[in-house]
Amino acid sequence: MRWSLRTQLVGVSVALLVLLTVGALHVVYYRVGQQVRRQAATQVQAAAQVLTTIFDRTAEQLRGRGRVLLELPSLRAALTERPEDLEPLLQEVKAVRAANLLWATDAQGRILASTGEYPAPGHDLVAHPLVSQALAGQPALGFDWFLEDWWLTLSLPVTEEGTAQLLGTITLGLLLGEAYLTRLAELLGTEVAFFWQGHVFWSPQWPAAARDLLAGRVESAAPGAPQELVLPGQQRLLWVTQQLSLGADPLPARPRTVLGTALNESVIFETARAIGWVALAVISLGTFLLIGAIRSLTQPLKTLVADSQRVSRGELTHTTRVHGAREIAELAASFNHMLGRLRESRESLLQEKLYTDRLIQQMLNSLVVADMEGYIQVVNPATLELLGYEREGELIGQPLSVLFAKDRSPVEGARWHALLQQGSVRNAESAYRTKHGQIRPVLVSGAVLRGDDNQPQGVIWVAQDITERKQLDHLKDAFISTVSHELRTPLTSIQESVSLIEDGVLGPTTAEQRQFLAVAHQETHRMRQLVDDLLDLSALASGRLILEWGVVDVHAVLQETLQHVAALVGTRRILYHPTGLIRVRGDRERISQIVRHLLQNALQFTPAEGAVTLTVQPQGGMVALSVQDQGPGIAKEDLHQVFDQFVQLGRTEEERSGGVGVGLTLCKGLVELHGGTITIVSDIGQGTTVTLTLPAAS
Repeated sequence: MRWSLRTQLVGVSVALLVLLTVGALHVVYYRVGQQVRRQAATQVQAAAQVLTTIFDRTAEQLRGRGRVLLELPSLRAALTERPEDLEPLLQEVKAVRAANLLWATDAQGRILASTGEYPAPGHDLVAHPLVSQALAGQPALGFDWFLEDWWLTLSLPVTEEGTAQLLGTITLGLLLGEAYLTRLAELLGTEVAFFWQGHVFWSPQWPAAARDLLAGRVESAAPGAPQELVLPGQQRLLWVTQQLSLGADPLPARPRTVLGTALNESVIFETARAIGWVALAVISLGTFLLIGAIRSLTQPLKTLVADSQRVSRGELTHTTRVHGAREIAELAASFNHMLGRLRESRESLLQEKLYTDRLIQQMLNSLVVADMEGYIQVVNPATLELLGYEREGELIGQPLSVLFAKDRSPVEGARWHALLQQGSVRNAESAYRTKHGQIRPVLVSGAVLRGDDNQPQGVIWVAQDITERKQLDHLKDAFISTVSHELRTPLTSIQESVSLIEDGVLGPTTAEQRQFLAVAHQETHRMRQLVDDLLDLSALASGRLILEWGVVDVHAVLQETLQHVAALVGTRRILYHPTGLIRVRGDRERISQIVRHLLQNALQFTPAEGAVTLTVQPQGGMVALSVQDQGPGIAKEDLHQVFDQFVQLGRTEEERSGGVGVGLTLCKGLVELHGGTITIVSDIGQGTTVTLTLPAAS
């Protein structure tokens, strides 16, 4: 049987009345005791803060009086010329309550005059900690013990006006005795005690038992933490200790102050019992009032429950109308306000979704969203058009591999894992497979989609159709190949003709003619090399370049290449130290071609008297070869395009006339054809280091 809300509230109210009646006295007794202790702790902690402030102000006042005393012209005159005037001067200062005790010493620390019995004239105070500091030229403020009392003492150096020459010292003392503690206890409303270097001062109202117990606990007590002390006769004492610091002045031996207030268990019990009866009466009255108020609460709540159920079914246009107490009316208003915000949020989300859908629908590039397992969740119309599909359903739920050409599966699998590890992949060339099996070259970028908790939720792929660009590249390669082939034959003929003339076939030549013939021979040779590079680049792009594999002695190749580029060295130095037999697997001619290009580049950029360094060393199953120059270097933001075709970085216009920017592109292609890698490290003003790796011969 389900009871109504009204019945449940009445039952709970009666049960609460019974339980609270039984436990009220025990709970209130405990709570009141705790409250009394908290109040006492707050009182002693506040008194400790006030005490610190009092001592800081007292110290500052004493400093101010000392400064005024130092400004008296008669003080310096008495110290240097008329010592007999010192005591009347000090008595006069004491008379205006500047201090309870004053004395003056000469520059050697001997007492010249004093307003009290201590210290006597002629007494040596060099060992006094505060006076010794003043004799060293530094003011000193601290606590002192003499004449069977506790003092706050300030010692000041007196120097000749306008110079730092020490004339003597002046000391002011404030008495901190029993009368002072009594006034402090009355002001703070707590008992006060001072512990300092074995001396103890108590305000008069400290219980004797508390004095005996506290004497052994003060030094080990944590400053600022209230503690409770149990005394005979059902008395408890709450006390706190702290160390006086006198503001910023360092004190080698700081006194501890103890503040305490008494707790009476009988007072706590009587107070708790009285509060308990009052609480019982209030609870009883409140219970009856609650039962009477239940009727006015349940009906509006039933209405709100019904309206909430309508909202849970999606009826956001409804508003609730509830009349009742102010809280119920505010609840109804908040409910209606929540409905309004929900309607606005739903409209905003719908608008954002429509906007996002329009962006996806109108994107010119292909967009695919997949889950973390690699299954397609979203595609846009550009994807359907690119791949020849008619409906999204043909791709939704399919693995991403359905998009790529079959021979791309290993590459795309590795790219998928790299994407999940790195978070993104940018501008990677790939190939899509259309519905009818056609291959479409694309440039893909991907990123991991993350939720509010930064956990991966899926992957987004964007692909750009680069078919036309590939066709243009093919036409460009074909054009370069054709032009290069057409240039090779006449260049060969020119080169052979120049060689015949140089050899004297057409008759003797003059020195000037031989010089021009040498230039012609050198330039035709350079042009022949350029044509050969272009043809090799074309063969690489079309896959027609075939390597003649064998075991290659790296050092032998380097020695031959160094002889080949000897004409370019000039005043530069090539640093190369063979370390033994190192062999690689590859095409000897192609490896020599790679090294020749790298050395030519390094020598071109290295200034006169500079050095090019060659390094060869094994690296796992590979052999690493590095060429380091001392040229101007390449900016880091340009390094990504150093291997692009027809790109020349770090060259002046005059230097660019010597090439077309295909050397590094060809080197990269040949190294990768060998199964190796090539990297460049450079920065402006730091030179350039090119490192390639080739498979080591087993």
